[in-house]
Amino acid sequence: MAITKYVVIPESKVCYSDTNILAEDVIGLNPKDPANVAYTKYNKPYGQFQHLGGINLKIDPSLPTNAGQVLDFIFENITTNNSANTYVHNRQIIDSQPLKVFVGMKDMNKLNDGSIECYGSVTDQAKGTVYIISPKTFTIQSP
Repeated sequence: MAITKYVVIPESKVCYSDTNILAEDVIGLNPKDPANVAYTKYNKPYGQFQHLGGINLKIDPSLPTNAGQVLDFIFENITTNNSANTYVHNRQIIDSQPLKVFVGMKDMNKLNDGSIECYGSVTDQAKGTVYIISPKTFTIQSP
């Protein structure tokens, strides 16, 4: 079926690692470094957060998900504006669970320090609909 409808979905929420703990606007790269912004700027407890590497984006639950849809999500470092500092997440959805996009430490390091813009879409060919996920921006900062 041809795409005939576009629906805008609110921006995603950024959480630490694979938790439901919302991250602040600035995220540190190395959770084991005591100089990480989680500890120096946001006073997070080192004992709890030292093992929480990477992030996950919780896509707004207003997005109806069904098996067979395709999720495309892009993270770009708009400070460096270098394609080497980009992470692309693409997958076919297999169930109707709320969507998350996990970005591990390797890909966080690839994104590098700077302002990260992330945006994406879910394509539902069966319904001829593309769900546009509103952009979200956060900052990665090394100690």
